[in-house]
Amino acid sequence: MSSTPNLKSLRALVPNCLSKDQFSFKKQIKRLATQKGAAPESLVALQDKLHRSSEQVVLRQASCPDIRYPDLPISAKRDEIAALIQ
Repeated sequence: MSSTPNLKSLRALVPNCLSKDQFSFKKQIKRLATQKGAAPESLVALQDKLHRSSEQVVLRQASCPDIRYPDLPISAKRDEIAALIQ
């Protein structure tokens, strides 16, 4: 990281993170915003955490299997069944 991140750029990263981490990250950003002259090291450390969390989101999304329907008689009615469930 060549430059120190600002709070605005950190806030923009939060929606891309794991849901379980988002509250904690928002709280940390709010705390840093209230501090006068927040240490650049703490901003960089938080940015690293945000990037790691968003990388986990990408990995989880990539690991979701494709849904495939085998060639069975019931497979022809999958749209009908899905509509009934919803």
